[in-house]
Amino acid sequence: HKYVTIGGGVIDSFAFGSRGVLNPNDQYSGGEGCRMIQPKWHQYFTLEDAVGISSSAYVAEFENKGIGKRLVPRAMYWPVLTTEYPKLKGRQFPVTLDMGDGGNYENTGMLAALQRGVKKLICCVNSARPLDRDFVPDRFFECEREKGRTKFSIGDKVTYACADGALLGFFGAWEAIEWSFNYTMNTVFEKEKLNDVMEQMLQNLNNGKGAWAKIKLKLLANEVWSIPGGYHVEVIFIYNETVQDFVDKLPQETQDEIKEGRHGYFEHFPHYKTTLQNPPRLFNLTQPQVNLLSSQAEYLITSNADVFKDFFGA
Repeated sequence: HKYVTIGGGVIDSFAFGSRGVLNPNDQYSGGEGCRMIQPKWHQYFTLEDAVGISSSAYVAEFENKGIGKRLVPRAMYWPVLTTEYPKLKGRQFPVTLDMGDGGNYENTGMLAALQRGVKKLICCVNSARPLDRDFVPDRFFECEREKGRTKFSIGDKVTYACADGALLGFFGAWEAIEWSFNYTMNTVFEKEKLNDVMEQMLQNLNNGKGAWAKIKLKLLANEVWSIPGGYHVEVIFIYNETVQDFVDKLPQETQDEIKEGRHGYFEHFPHYKTTLQNPPRLFNLTQPQVNLLSSQAEYLITSNADVFKDFFGA
């Protein structure tokens, strides 16, 4: 399915997975009066399906190796087309596609917002990779190359990164395909501006305020993501890191538990592992672990409320 169009308009969950519209013109308009072949009741797309697909980061690697087909989510897919783009003209019949975690290519939603022409946005980098507190300007990333690299390969071994690839990729500073995560095509900002973002985040982090940066950036064109560029955008980056002011206000017993590290209940906080955080369970965070992380995120926003209100002109 090399030339399948992805995206377009919104398809409601009751229609997602259907075998397409009966009238070819409805593939462009939709809305009231659109007739389609409805999915069988047991094929309705549910929240469980969406959560399962978004958690299936392994799919790209399985596809590359040709293994685990029974573990790969699949769905019937057809796009809502538009006459605005000549390349998208002509009816596209439904096809069955393997579905996986969109975070394999972009893990924040930043590029989707830029596609829509948003000029002010908050980008949350919810990473399990800590920032390098000893960051040296212009030293963003280092890796070892291995033979046999393919589109979904794990052939690149990352030896150093000052931050998560999801952030570095926006600045063209991520050059590896780590496991099945490929952020090498996501460049939309000038590379040298990453120094300013890192400097601000680390300054706020070291002052106990959490890792965030507010900056105005020139938007570069990105053909892969159909982003024209040529203007400036304002961004607040929020990176998942310790907010020491928040931790200092916690009950003493909670602080003690965090200090216990791998022997405590909040091991790895705030960089919980996405797998085997609480072995033998493969995918699991406890309610206290989730509550602590979400409360810290809330504190970062509320304690900097003036910054965010000013940013959006509230």
